[in-house]
Amino acid sequence: EEGKITIFYNDNGVLQEKGIRQPELGFGESGSRFGSAITNLGDLNSDGFDDIAVGAPGLDFGAGAVYIFFGKQFPFVLEKDASQIIRASDLNQNLRGFGISFSRGLDIDSNLYNDFAIGASNSNNSVVLRTHPVVAYKGRISFSPLSINIATMKDFTMNVCIGAFSIKKVDYYMSNVKSKVIVKIDKNAEFTDDPDGKETTYELRAPVGTDEECKVFTLKASSMFSSTTLSSLRMSATVEQIDSVSQSFCKECGKIRSHHQFENQIAFQTGCKSEKCISD
Repeated sequence: EEGKITIFYNDNGVLQEKGIRQPELGFGESGSRFGSAITNLGDLNSDGFDDIAVGAPGLDFGAGAVYIFFGKQFPFVLEKDASQIIRASDLNQNLRGFGISFSRGLDIDSNLYNDFAIGASNSNNSVVLRTHPVVAYKGRISFSPLSINIATMKDFTMNVCIGAFSIKKVDYYMSNVKSKVIVKIDKNAEFTDDPDGKETTYELRAPVGTDEECKVFTLKASSMFSSTTLSSLRMSATVEQIDSVSQSFCKECGKIRSHHQFENQIAFQTGCKSEKCISD
């Protein structure tokens, strides 16, 4: 009653077993009937490999759930763990037997990503799940001036710029991505408006396409650093998506595949022959 799926690879007409997928089950999940339905959803995450949905209509004491597995390059074929578990209880408390049957993957809203319908036979219902377009972040850090003159030690500015791009080429407008950004500065640098702080967090809406959203910080080098041991200051930023609380589907709202981290460093103008100053 727990269920499992067995993966076979077609090697020139000969089926070869390539492993099984059987999720770890907890309390209330022993009769999950995992594998009651399977469907090919096409390439949901735009990595070049088809992905599948697996039904477990007995999960959560009969409410049901659907597991999404991303495809992988041979010989792995499928990811070991599900990328997403969609539980009936998260959609509607009255659903029963959710995941007993599937439609094939079909793009019903013309956003170039397949959607599919799921049967919930024990409650005489069906649910249509629609797929958000997949987007990824891009980011850069730049400085002005490009280097720090060690003789004057003037303040400098740091530009943190962030944008996003669609994994698939689409011909429709895509909404900006609500995002959280964490900026970390070198231990030998200081924010001019917060000398003791080494990290700051803020929110922005990252445009999808060629544009980017930038934020400027004014920094200075700490008076404690030594030019004999330090040649540059390294700064980094991490950006991640803030999930929407809206219950309605937005076909032009992208989902970020993963967070993005990027960095850059600003060098010191020491006047020394080598990167680090050495006594003559």
